[in-house]
Amino acid sequence: MQKTMCLCGNEAQLHYKDEIGRIKESIVTIKNVPIFHCPDCEDGYMTGPNCLRFAEQVRKAVELGVNELEFQEDEGFDQIAFNKYLIKLQKHLLMICL
Repeated sequence: MQKTMCLCGNEAQLHYKDEIGRIKESIVTIKNVPIFHCPDCEDGYMTGPNCLRFAEQVRKAVELGVNELEFQEDEGFDQIAFNKYLIKLQKHLLMICL
C-alpha cells in the first residue's frame, strides 16, 4: 500500500473512496478516487494531479448528464496540458465567483 507523510507529521495511507463533486446545482459522484488518509488526524487529501483530474471528471460527468463516473488516473503527466488546464480552471473559477 502506498504511503506518504501527512501534514501532522504522521503517515497517511492510500485508500480509494467515492467522492462527491458539484458544479452549480449539479452533484455527481466520482467512484474510487485515490485519497491519502491519515488515521491520526483523520485528514484526507489527493495529490495535485489527481485533484485536478477529479475536477475534470466532475465537469465531464456534468456535461454528460450522468450522476456517477469512475475515476480514471492519467497515464502520464503532461506539463503543457496541465498549464493549459490551470488557465481554463482559473477562468472558470473567476466566472463562478463574479
